[in-house]
Amino acid sequence: MTGPAWGKTFLRFSMERALWLLHEGAQTGARDRDAAPDAMDLAAQIFGFDPLQPGVEYLAGIHHPALQTRAQRWGDSMRDAFSAFEAGVRRRSNGQVAVDLNYGEARFDSDAVTFGSPNSNAMARSLYGVEVDAQDRFVGSDAARSGVTFMHPSDAIIRRHSGYAESHRALRLSTGETFVPQHQDGALRDDYLLISCLDHPRDRVERAAAQDAEIAALDRLAADGVLDEAAFLRLEALKRRRSRIAIHRILCISGLYGPATGAAKLLLEDVARLRTLRDAVSGLRSFHAVFHVPRIALRTVAGVTREMPDELAPAPVAVIPVT
Repeated sequence: MTGPAWGKTFLRFSMERALWLLHEGAQTGARDRDAAPDAMDLAAQIFGFDPLQPGVEYLAGIHHPALQTRAQRWGDSMRDAFSAFEAGVRRRSNGQVAVDLNYGEARFDSDAVTFGSPNSNAMARSLYGVEVDAQDRFVGSDAARSGVTFMHPSDAIIRRHSGYAESHRALRLSTGETFVPQHQDGALRDDYLLISCLDHPRDRVERAAAQDAEIAALDRLAADGVLDEAAFLRLEALKRRRSRIAIHRILCISGLYGPATGAAKLLLEDVARLRTLRDAVSGLRSFHAVFHVPRIALRTVAGVTREMPDELAPAPVAVIPVT
């Protein structure tokens, strides 16, 4: 075959080949997308519970002692972090289910995700064993209890862009590592995000105490010889159940300041970062992980100028187990 006939055949072959390659590329891309884990699926592996399942409680900071106001006034960073879960629920339910932040008291009857440091979040204060006074200063931070200490490296006061003053904060781990955000001329330069995945302390204590009390009462009846068959079966069932109490889980997302809390969104929507975190906490049921937020930027969102995370480190700078 020569001349124009050969040229037409080559052109037809080339076009068919190009179409086949485009088709195969599209199919491969679709297979890769199907095989790639959703970020929240990875999060479930890391945190030990599915953070998008029905019944999970999303709790925002509910009170800031230094401001004596409700959380909505400074809750933008909490809502930024929460938006990763909100979008995940909406995506999984094909838009049929909506969730929202709880600005009230915690129910303590389910797995939970809570947002904000002990400065603004009552649940975080309970988890970390710390109180905050009216001058925005940590009081009684208990490292022995939680493995972390919230502290003040200096008496400096940082006047944030929003106009209110906050103390200079830092985080110290039980390993001795200390993380101190830098500030200049009242502006925050960097921040640190603490991700804590823990068993729910209120759940563990209250469930165990209730079952222990009933077991003790039935044991007394058995010792007195007045335990009927139904009560005996109940006692045996309680003892089996007590040995495997269902412990609810809690994920606490705590930036030392607002920008790092908001930076959790950068972690929770990034498969690569989540894989790195998964590898770092492999084998740990409960842990604290610290991420550095190396740059803070001023951005105007919905007409409001805010300090927001400009970057999040690709891997945690520290991980410690919680026993």
